[in-house]
Amino acid sequence: MRWVDIDKRGTLYSFTEIRVGAPYVYNSYLPLVVGVARFGDCSSRCVQLSGVIVNASYKELSPGDEVVWDVMKVTGPRNLSRTWYCFRKVT
Repeated sequence: MRWVDIDKRGTLYSFTEIRVGAPYVYNSYLPLVVGVARFGDCSSRCVQLSGVIVNASYKELSPGDEVVWDVMKVTGPRNLSRTWYCFRKVT
């Protein structure tokens, strides 16, 4: 295993909406859309990541949409700050 750089832009492969039971730090984002996106050329080598989609609702998404990965700060229990990665739909 080794570190590799991945493209910033990828393609949304699949997604779903979470209405209940999301991790505590995401309660303010409910309903929460999560998805799997592919980065790189999947005919040879690519990376698939799962993450939260923060700028689009379930109804605004389709498989094949272009996304970029980003990082976001969330505050959880005991006001601890956490850094998570997320996806943003390219508009």
